[in-house]
Amino acid sequence: MPGDHGLSGFANGENSTRANKSIYLNHILMLIFQTLQVGSALANISPRNPGILLKPLAMNYSETLKVISLFMFLILSFSSGITIGGEQASITTTNGSHNNQVTINSQLQLQAQARKLFVELSGPGYIPVTLHPNTTVELNKPTIVVFGVPFPRNTLSGPSAISITGPDNNALASQTRETSRWRSLHKKTTVDSIRSVAIYAQVTFTSHKPMIIHVNYGVKNTHRLAKNISLVSTWETISAGPDPLEYAVSENIKEPKVYATLPPQWLGACLLRTRSLPMGYSTDLTWFDTAFSRYTDTAVNNVSQAVRAENLVPYEQSHEPWLYDRAMTLFGIYIRTGELKWLRHAHRASQFYAKHITDSGYFDKKKGYKNSPPNDLKYSYGQSMLLDLMLTGDTRLITKIESVADAAQQWNDQYQFQTQRPKLWTERHQAYALLAALSAWEATGKKSHANRVNAVINNTLSLASQPGNNWKPEGCPLHAYKDHEGFGSNEPVCSSWMNALLAEVVFRYYIHSEDNKALEYLSNLGHYLEGSGTYVWNKGGAMQGLRMPHYLSSNAFKRYPDGDWDDHHHACDVAGAAARSAWARNRLGENNQSLVSLTRDLLKSCRYSLDYMHRKDADRLHGKTVWRLSVPRQYSWWFGSTHDLGWLLGSMPD
Repeated sequence: MPGDHGLSGFANGENSTRANKSIYLNHILMLIFQTLQVGSALANISPRNPGILLKPLAMNYSETLKVISLFMFLILSFSSGITIGGEQASITTTNGSHNNQVTINSQLQLQAQARKLFVELSGPGYIPVTLHPNTTVELNKPTIVVFGVPFPRNTLSGPSAISITGPDNNALASQTRETSRWRSLHKKTTVDSIRSVAIYAQVTFTSHKPMIIHVNYGVKNTHRLAKNISLVSTWETISAGPDPLEYAVSENIKEPKVYATLPPQWLGACLLRTRSLPMGYSTDLTWFDTAFSRYTDTAVNNVSQAVRAENLVPYEQSHEPWLYDRAMTLFGIYIRTGELKWLRHAHRASQFYAKHITDSGYFDKKKGYKNSPPNDLKYSYGQSMLLDLMLTGDTRLITKIESVADAAQQWNDQYQFQTQRPKLWTERHQAYALLAALSAWEATGKKSHANRVNAVINNTLSLASQPGNNWKPEGCPLHAYKDHEGFGSNEPVCSSWMNALLAEVVFRYYIHSEDNKALEYLSNLGHYLEGSGTYVWNKGGAMQGLRMPHYLSSNAFKRYPDGDWDDHHHACDVAGAAARSAWARNRLGENNQSLVSLTRDLLKSCRYSLDYMHRKDADRLHGKTVWRLSVPRQYSWWFGSTHDLGWLLGSMPD
């Protein structure tokens, strides 16, 4: 399916020795550049060419020396025991008192399985993990590091089958604790394997430069760390690290003294939020990935000194930047890049957010009506805290995750039309009620959370297929305009962009259930998006001919019959929903070409929107950010539910 926006598939992984060498060479280059901190732009796998795509870098003298060192390291690597042959590459490592051949088939298989939702890894393998010690870490002295490692489904049966080897290939003393588990919400599907672990390892740093170690899975640990270590003892306040004033000292935000980053290929395959591919994988979506990076800089105030203070994002003082889960969107860019700076921002944001979740499960930065206690479910999320747990091992967050789920129990997921005064009901609230229960179930496996998930799902699916008040089904959960807005008529409506939020959570439910009813729901949602949910702008100007999402609409009613000038701001998230619907239709074996075309059209509008908010020289001329967010929450509605956009488009057949 060729197109301007990455709708064509990518080439399958090649089985020849030459292709494997090319992929493995790219893997080595990526790891070396992580270590040298030159950046990850040098090596990217092109979807149309599984070999190396070298991007030009403007290098100074010292950087040139680094590149020379890189290739020297590459030559030494190939001459010191690393062998490549057939479909696997292997490296001999020392584990305890014996040698153990550990295949590194994980990266190779991920390339070949990039279209799959669930990757399948056979046999033992290893994950390269980069440790980043802070300057406060004592050198030449054993240091305990703690970090989380997620796993694809059915990869690991138990935590004892993990060992750690250092840069010299010698075993490191370690112990492993399970922090989450793969389970199934659907009785017909049997799933039971490790989803994430916390690894405690003893490491000696000789410098404060990054160090690459190997987490070997499917390999029994024979060099156990005897000590019982408290996770918090390995953390320190952020005032001791980079960007020490990101949050006020009074917040007492803490982070690991040694962060651990994982390759984005691995992170994307672990379905932490959903399935994703590394940044830059789809060359047709380069414009979107570039915007994601630049607008993330704006979201964390990494902007020009010329930007005035009042134009910075007030994420510490205000509730508004946290709408749509700011911390989760920051985790999203880490998952797709594997870069330390984004992991640091995401972890700190998650810890700050958790500190401001009340015992009742509400975000205390968002006060209730007339300064009453917090009670706004739109700001209650368990998902980002779950990811922080999985990537750091901080199981203390489970209490907060469950408190959010308890708060979401207050939401009435059974919408019923009534002619009396408005009764609030929106797809956004439905999405976050479902997500709260799902995150709590993922964290604990408790039956009570599973029951809530299934109840909300069943009511959502029913509402879409059999709406009340004799309304004609459109594939979305129809409800009265007055109940959505708090005023107005009894006409049925759906919100195209709120359905993007709901569709992502239904997809997440599918990941944990493989319930075809979820696919049918997503497929049917496409009928709404193709019909009354979108329109073509015909009022002239730069937007002439662009496909836009309606804000609130149905076949019977549209809030803005001819569209509104700022509808383009939701083109990105609705494009994500259209791509999700297209993927579901393909999964069901149905023709999805009309939805593919709709996605392509909406992506053109998405690109227009992202370009529209990019105001060159706005910092120098007006003291405003160059990559502007009209409201801070815009960052997460643009780049939250679109986290898997590239994978959704690339996973469908040509």
